This record gives sequence, C-alpha cells and structure tokens, in this order.
Amino acid sequence: MFDIYSSIYSCSLSRRLEFGHALPSFLAYLSCACRYFRANIFILILGLFLLLTIIICSLCYHLSHAAEYIWRWLGSFKLCFLDNFWPICHPSWGIPKVEPSSDLQNIVEIKTPEQIERMRETCRIAREVLDAAARVIRPGITTDEIDKVVHDATIAAGGYPSPLNYHFFPKSCCTSVNEVICHGIPDARKLEDGDIVNVDVTVYYKGVHGDLNETYFVGQVDDVSQKLVRCTYECLEKAISIVKPGVRFREVGEVINRHASMSGFSVVKSYCGHGIGELFHCAPNIPHYGRNKAVGMMKAGQTFTIEPMINAGVWRDRLWPDGWTAVTADGKRSAQFEHTLLVTETGVEVLTARLPSSPNVFPWLDS
Repeated sequence: MFDIYSSIYSCSLSRRLEFGHALPSFLAYLSCACRYFRANIFILILGLFLLLTIIICSLCYHLSHAAEYIWRWLGSFKLCFLDNFWPICHPSWGIPKVEPSSDLQNIVEIKTPEQIERMRETCRIAREVLDAAARVIRPGITTDEIDKVVHDATIAAGGYPSPLNYHFFPKSCCTSVNEVICHGIPDARKLEDGDIVNVDVTVYYKGVHGDLNETYFVGQVDDVSQKLVRCTYECLEKAISIVKPGVRFREVGEVINRHASMSGFSVVKSYCGHGIGELFHCAPNIPHYGRNKAVGMMKAGQTFTIEPMINAGVWRDRLWPDGWTAVTADGKRSAQFEHTLLVTETGVEVLTARLPSSPNVFPWLDS
C-alpha cells in the first residue's frame, strides 16, 4: 500500500519538474493513479455495465406492472371526454365514499324514467361484455386472460369495470372456478377440461351500474356438474318469474330453496342479491335461501339483482386469506347465475337478458 503512494508521489514530482507548475498538482496525482490501476479499468467498466443492466432490467420489470395500471387509468380517464362529456367516468376508487352512508342503504329507490333508460343502456353493455368473455372460455386459457377481455371490452364500450379497485379488488371481473362460490380473483391459473367457471361482470356507464354473471362449462364436464349448473340457471329463472309489484322480497328465497332442495343441492346463505343503480350495492337485500327475514315489498321502478349460488354439497362457505375468495366448506362445486331486474307495472324486465347475438353455450336452451 505504501509503495502505491510513494509511486504516485515520485511521479507527481517528476511531472512538476517537467512542466513546471503549468498543470495543477492534482492532475499529476490523477495521471499516476490511472497508470497504476490501468489493468483494472476494463474490469471496472464491465462491472459497472453489468450493474447498470441489472438495475435497468429490474426497473423495467416493475415499471411494466405500473404502466399497466397507469394505462388502464388513462383509458378510463379519457372516457370523461366521451359520451357528450358525461361528468363521471368511473365510480369512487378504493373504499366508496357515498355508498356506505347513503339513505339508499335503508330505502329502496324508485328509479325515474331517465335513470331507467340509463340502466337499460348500461345493462346491455354489461351483457355484451359478458358474452365477449364467454366466447373465449376454453381449456388452457387463464382467468387473467378472461379478465383482460372483460376490461378491454368495457373500456371499448365507453364504460368502466365496477369491480376494479372497489374496496381494493384488484381485477375488472370475478372468475370463480369449481369450488369457488363467488368473488374469485383472476390469476395465471389455466382452465382445465372438465372445469366450471363463473364470470361475474359489472359495468359502470353514464353514472349507473349493470351487474350479471353466468357459469360456463370448460370442455367436457361431468354429469353432476352439468346438473348443478342447469339447476342454478333454473333457480334464477323461477325466481324471476314471480317478480312483480306486491311480491315480498323474502319469497324469492323460498322459490330458489325449493327448487335447489328438490334437485339435491343446497343454497348459500352468506351472500345475497342487492339493489343497484347509481350505487353498486344498496337496498334491498334479497336472500336466496328459505325462511329468510328479508323485509319489504316489490314496487314498480325498483332495480335489483337476483343471483343464487347453489352448492353440490353443504351450503356453508369459507373465506380465503385474500379476503375475497369464498369457497365451499366441503370442497364440492358451486354454480351461480345473476341478472339485473326492473320491476314494471305489470311484472318484470330483465335488463341483462341474453341477446340474439349471445353465444349458445347452454345445451338446455336448445331443447
């Protein structure tokens, strides 16, 4: 170590003798240091280059994820300037500010004709978005890819996916596979032949929400699963058939419970249908099981969802640590169907009804 400093000193002295004091002395020290470490310069440069490469790759990896959310935000933000400059382009993010304390949590709103027309538009878009998702379901596709289809179709239609960041939910739709009852979070899992998957879509457009879901077969599905999905579909249809002014909300659960029990299945009790409109969730609450204590009576102008969840085994559920994913307690399969409904003066209008263009994915509809 001392030889290094003596070498630098002697070199700097010779430099001062040669050039006098034309150059500052610190340049002489620098010149001698470079000469001594000349052999290590290449290694030093290579090391710095490798370190810089690692830093850039790491930044690109993290920024790619951040860019996805930024791009989604920009995609929804630009919608503020579409649809005749509609002032609200997405609902509250994170914890809703208005919904929890709204009077509509206790009072069932009677929609105005203008609100009803907006609900019709929104629910039609929601149906088209769900149909787009149904068309891509096949063995080998991931639920993340389904979520991307839902997100892109919603934004392309001028809407916003209501679930995205609602109470910090991370995706644009719910995908519930096999034993998952509801609120499954899309991920990199590939759907396999024989699975069943529910896709739950809600669209926010022109200040109102439209909500629906369906359960689909992935490839060739066993007989029990086919029976379960068809029974769940029929439970919803039978419940819709009684909707009209003057019917008690509690009667919906009686109809659903009767049909599910006769088929050998059980009805989930932890989750229920709900009011919908300018708020994602509001009054009334509509349980799907029998002997429930729901209060209130249907009146023309009300909008709400009915969305029975039917299990192949016991009705009890468990919640995963993610705080969202509800699964059957016994690991057996579950199915669900949902529509947004409008009570009319003479009965009911299914706002999210299937369209002539909807994919033909349910065999019993052909019979």
